[in-house]
Amino acid sequence: MYLEGRWRSLRFRPELTAGQSAFGQPGRFPAPKARPGAIFGIDDPRVSEGIQFVGGIRGAAELEKYVNTKEYACAFSLHPAGIET
Repeated sequence: MYLEGRWRSLRFRPELTAGQSAFGQPGRFPAPKARPGAIFGIDDPRVSEGIQFVGGIRGAAELEKYVNTKEYACAFSLHPAGIET
């Protein structure tokens, strides 16, 4: 997470992620209540004006720009989701 000019590392508490996944398979992704969208009140990231997707090819500097110019309060850089089944 980039906030107030610094990158910080966040980790979900184990009890929030136990047995949960992005694709209905155990152990791959945090439970819905632990996801940043739920924490920040973003119900649907596809249509919410409170969130912006920045593709990874644009790099961390682009995320920093959004926050440093006060367009957004913070930015998250996430590892890409795997495609394994």
